[in-house]
Amino acid sequence: MLFVALLLASFVPLLGGADLVVRGSSAVARRLNVSPLVVGLTLVAMGTSAPELVINLSAAFAGQDSIAVGNVLGSNIFNVAVVLGVLAIIMPLPISRNTTWAEIPLALLAAVVLFVVMADRFLNGSAIDVITRSEGILLLSFFGIFLAYTVQRRRGDTGELLWETPSTPSSLDRSLPLALVVAIAGFALLALGGRGVVAGAVGTASLLGVPEYIIAVTVVAIGTSLPELVTSLVAGARGNTDLAVGNIIGSNIFNVFLVLGATAAIRPVAAPHQPVDHAVHLVLTGLLFLFVFTGPGRQIQRWEGLILVLVYIAYMTMLVITTIPG
Repeated sequence: MLFVALLLASFVPLLGGADLVVRGSSAVARRLNVSPLVVGLTLVAMGTSAPELVINLSAAFAGQDSIAVGNVLGSNIFNVAVVLGVLAIIMPLPISRNTTWAEIPLALLAAVVLFVVMADRFLNGSAIDVITRSEGILLLSFFGIFLAYTVQRRRGDTGELLWETPSTPSSLDRSLPLALVVAIAGFALLALGGRGVVAGAVGTASLLGVPEYIIAVTVVAIGTSLPELVTSLVAGARGNTDLAVGNIIGSNIFNVFLVLGATAAIRPVAAPHQPVDHAVHLVLTGLLFLFVFTGPGRQIQRWEGLILVLVYIAYMTMLVITTIPG
């Protein structure tokens, strides 16, 4: 039970650290006269993906490759199936033209590229699936292109952001040293939480007698997806459905190209052979692509959201049946 408690408790500094990083970094950027819009488009998405990144780097240094891979796959599956699915059930989600023609195809590309770099057994008969350093650098290159495109596309845009420059400056906005301290404290909490999650996941898997990958693709992935869930729910409640959808799609792209790319660039990742998980990831992203490009208007309708949720329920049921002892 100690490892289970460590796993769950470590999400507190992990998620709190991500929030402090976003707040502190945003205040620093505003003090340096960086566009609040650019800050929001980059730091918000990076902040919500920070837990995945920190956990993956911690897992890579600890040699726990299955946790690194399961975290990314599980988070992306949860984001599309549960976060977008539940939002669509609550309210139909209209999608902007830019998201339709750029971000969603990029998310599908990310899912395909992830499958390819993790399919050594299938493609060339290798004994194991390994994401090499060169493949990690390739993923990071895709991320650089995506980031440059995002900033360029949004230049001059005046749309509302979830985190915008406040009308009454806070203490962070008035004090650059304080903003730096908050950002650094956030990174420290992220590091602490990431190490705790990895240690807790390994111990919990041993305690329950299940593979570490299963803990990563379920408990760890859901826990690290909480920032995306909260951000999208708040954006949806404000009526900013495009931001809600863009946050999820952007986070999925970040997870593959930045999180897994950085992990493999530091240390090659020996990926567990999980064809079903890749299939579910591809199917869900493909359904999202299909839903947006077909039907009346560019939107995810309620019945389509229900399908996404049902796919996730079936996936979780299959994991329980096939992996839980007894």
